[in-house]
Amino acid sequence: MRLRALLVVVTVFLLASTAAAQAPQFVLTFGSDGQGDGQFTSPYDVAVAPTGEVYVADTFNDRIQKFTNDGTYILQWGMLGGGAGNFDEVISIAVDGSGNVYATDNVNHRIQKFDSNGGFIRQWGGNGSNPGEFAFPRGVAVDGANNVYVADNQNDRVQKFDEDGNFIREFGSTGSGPGRFVFPRGIDIDPSGDVYVSDANQQVQKFDSTGTYIERWGSSGFGDGQFQAIAYLAVDGNGDIYVADDVRDIVQKFSNDGTFIVKWGTTGNGQGEFNSPYGVAIDPLGDVYVTDRFNHRVQKFTFLTPVKPTTWGHIKTLYQGTD
Repeated sequence: MRLRALLVVVTVFLLASTAAAQAPQFVLTFGSDGQGDGQFTSPYDVAVAPTGEVYVADTFNDRIQKFTNDGTYILQWGMLGGGAGNFDEVISIAVDGSGNVYATDNVNHRIQKFDSNGGFIRQWGGNGSNPGEFAFPRGVAVDGANNVYVADNQNDRVQKFDEDGNFIREFGSTGSGPGRFVFPRGIDIDPSGDVYVSDANQQVQKFDSTGTYIERWGSSGFGDGQFQAIAYLAVDGNGDIYVADDVRDIVQKFSNDGTFIVKWGTTGNGQGEFNSPYGVAIDPLGDVYVTDRFNHRVQKFTFLTPVKPTTWGHIKTLYQGTD
């Protein structure tokens, strides 16, 4: 009996280990090339609300679109322009715990904040390098206290604000060493408040909430844990990091210390294939959404073993039934 019990334990452990290393399975895709409802022109980013609705940064249509979790179109807002609520390349989005949507308005060098139906709340920024100014901001993320982090791309830094846009601090400078950036792109926050940033050095760096450098991983290449053109990233409720590579057409998953776990994707336009994956988000059930830029669509994937959803600002609820 003891031997049988031991075999059962070992079998369960091996099955759990195998499942944990499996790539997620394709669920569905939505979107096509165009300007109509539910269509996209090179969407860069995707975010999920605590209630499960999916927001897509429809970058070159200069708008944000909102969908159900099965890809059914709900509404949209924005158009080309510099006025409140309009965009010149909406390039990244994040959702806070109340469902408010934050968007980086790239060419207008600002952040805009909206309610869940696209109602304009406020904006901040402007072109420059002073605190609170931006030079083509990229990724945006929101932590559990509704602090807003922005990858200030051409200023090679990250800026932190409160939810009203008041400047708190900045960190980073130009370079390739620890704590330095070349064109920071993706940004996200894990459940403990640590901040992950991707940049053109083909690396992911980890910082605490004060901007103190912790560690980094990644290099240029085609192996596991290497990148050719690192794009955006997302963190789930377990602290695992998902990183899109828009040249290799893959998404890679890592533990929070940078250990490679699994990858998926290949070049193409079929199910589970990509043509420039860029944005990544995770919904309340742990399912993964990826913007497939040049296929003008979003793809949804699921893991056989559920993972906790992210708390990085795309969504702030934990997977029910886990601890």
